[in-house]
Parts: sequence; C-alpha cells; structure tokens
Amino acid sequence: MTVGYYSAVIIISLALFGIYCLAEELWQFKKRKNIPPATILLIVQNAEYEIEHLVRTAMRVVRQHTDNRLVIVDIASNDMTRAILARLAERDERICILHRTVDCHAITDGIALASGHIIHLCDLVHRTDTDNTLAYLERLARIP
Repeated sequence: MTVGYYSAVIIISLALFGIYCLAEELWQFKKRKNIPPATILLIVQNAEYEIEHLVRTAMRVVRQHTDNRLVIVDIASNDMTRAILARLAERDERICILHRTVDCHAITDGIALASGHIIHLCDLVHRTDTDNTLAYLERLARIP
C-alpha cells in the first residue's frame, strides 16, 4: 500500500513540475516574440498636405515600443511642412526633425540620429510616393 502512495506522490510531483516547465517555456516564447526597438526615417520635401497623416501613421508604429523613434529629414521645404512638423514634434519627444538644404546627405544625417536595432527608411523625395509609404507603415503597425 505504501509503494502505491509514494508512486502517486512522485507522479503528481512530476506532473506539476512538467506544468511549471511548460508555463515557463510559453512565457519565454511570448517574450521572444517582441520586436526590437526601431527608428522610422522619413525623408520629405514640400509635403504639407500629407505630412500630418504620414507622421500619425508612423507614430502608431513607434508607440509599439518605448525605445522607438521617428526621425524626419525635411529637405528645403518652402510650404507649411516645417510648421506642421514643429507642431507635431512638440507633442511627442520621440519625434526628431532635421531641416536640411537640397544638396545635403539626408539619409546619412537621419541615420546619425537613429536608435534601436532596425531603421525603416521611407524616402518620399527620391524613392517612394506617399501611398506606398502609407501602405508600408500600415503593415508595420499591424505587427504585434
């Protein structure tokens, strides 16, 4: 009779230990799934009509992690882009604005202010248009 009792205690103890190990593994898996901190680098010029929507969409991505940043390089805008960017940067300290001339190295200057492990480059002046950039930022915002 005592052998059966001790066997049951050992089996129950091993089952509880297995449940503990499973819970710990699931917790570690959940922690591994987190995305490392990143910077979104936007290169813009004369974008007064779409800049606010772009920045707000990018900020949804930035808010996913406390170490994320948004760096915006404005290349010699001569419309209201500068004023809109200044207003948006006042509201959130993770937004960094650089104003540069036409003949600058915008990407190099922006990367110098980047932080985190990943840099998402959205060059609206030379490479992509607003719609493609918004679609890209929307996909980034959906990453858990």
